[in-house]
Amino acid sequence: MKKHSFIKECLPYLLFFGFGLAFLAKPVLDMDEIWNYGFASYISEGLRPYADFNMVQTPLSAYMAAVVLSVFGNNLFVFRVLGAVLFSVTFGLAYSIGSKILQNTSVAFALSSFLGAFSSPIWMYNYNHLILLCILIIAFCELQLELKRESNAWILNLIIGLLYGLTPLIKQSTGAILLLLNVVFCGYRIVMRLEDRRMFAFRLVVSVLPSVIFVLCMLITGLFKDFCDYAVLGVKTFIHRQTWFDYILTSPTDFVVGIIPVCVTLLSIYILQKGKSRISRSFHFYSLVLSWTGAVVAYPICDFVHACVAVVPFFIPLICCFGQLRVSNREGAACCAVAALVLCCSTVLILKDLPQYKQCQLSHFERLPISPEIEEQIQIVDAYILENGNNGVDVIIADEDAAAYMIPIDKYYKNFNLLLVGNVGSNTVGELLWRECAIYLVAKDEGSMGKQAHVELVVYIKENYTKIGEVLGFDVYTPR
Repeated sequence: MKKHSFIKECLPYLLFFGFGLAFLAKPVLDMDEIWNYGFASYISEGLRPYADFNMVQTPLSAYMAAVVLSVFGNNLFVFRVLGAVLFSVTFGLAYSIGSKILQNTSVAFALSSFLGAFSSPIWMYNYNHLILLCILIIAFCELQLELKRESNAWILNLIIGLLYGLTPLIKQSTGAILLLLNVVFCGYRIVMRLEDRRMFAFRLVVSVLPSVIFVLCMLITGLFKDFCDYAVLGVKTFIHRQTWFDYILTSPTDFVVGIIPVCVTLLSIYILQKGKSRISRSFHFYSLVLSWTGAVVAYPICDFVHACVAVVPFFIPLICCFGQLRVSNREGAACCAVAALVLCCSTVLILKDLPQYKQCQLSHFERLPISPEIEEQIQIVDAYILENGNNGVDVIIADEDAAAYMIPIDKYYKNFNLLLVGNVGSNTVGELLWRECAIYLVAKDEGSMGKQAHVELVVYIKENYTKIGEVLGFDVYTPR
């Protein structure tokens, strides 16, 4: 009986993993994916974050992926399989939480399938999605505590404290707010003597410890100054912002997505005030606060990519409003059928354009789909870079897409593989352009550059350097 129950509990995780493997069919050239892969790749090759390559978030997510790349192969294919694992665990946990609150596996599977399908267009392995997983694990453990399994209360609080403590090492902004939530929660329980003060004091210490160890490691390895420059001071130069209000006015779809947290909050407040919560009021309120804390991920850029991550945890306070659901076997089967249909349709949407692409032959991007035109463009530009490199001349791409060209030929130029405003620390244009024996490739059309492109640097090159040629969509400049 227990074996059958275990298989039944694991089945949704396996189904979500199978669905996640469909991400292998997505074409190469989502730059956000390439940048995140690049962080892990650089670490696996021995480069140090902040000192040897630039990044603005704390590095735990990249280090975890680097371990996987070191074991299974340093390529984007393995990175995507890791993303599928993350997808499976994240929405498998959503299923487990839903089934415990609703006491109905069919509805829980349907709900988690909708959440997975909703997130699938933007899913990849990155720090924001790892934070989402941490939030769901924390909620799951808190739910276990609410179910009065006191025998393992210390272990669950250890896990919760550790996860809260690790979030600032995954992304400092969201993680700091989550850690603050835990400090306030534990402090309140200790001061008010609501429960075992020693247990919550222990959880509080455990949550703070990872940040202390991280800072000490940065100091010992000599990376603290570089870390502060990129992850603290450099963020002040980040100028691209989009508020929640701007986002919900973008389109009807974005309005619906953006308004979900507000609707869930209003419904939860009504249910809690009336005393009609179908699960413990303390857990309902805690899950609502935890969801809003996690929604910090959508600051300072609130777009569909970040809004998806912010919205997912709100399913927990939402189902707390309804509690146990009793459905017939026929209704349960219908829920599962609809869920399966949603996942199948989402898979079809991912696979439908696959015939337009070819199997990539570029190093580190092998076996993945890519547009023939994009692959040819990368090959031509890379051949130009390698030819000049053989003559002792560095060719640097001053463009936000530089990593897509540099990773296949295993070249890295600090600050230029991720040339985005707010991602180059406190470096000025003059400090970035310190190389004398180098030529720079810049976009011919500034209008084609992204919102975070370092336009100031590109304009400076065009106005102060000498144009010596062209390579596809790039103009070639050299210092005068």
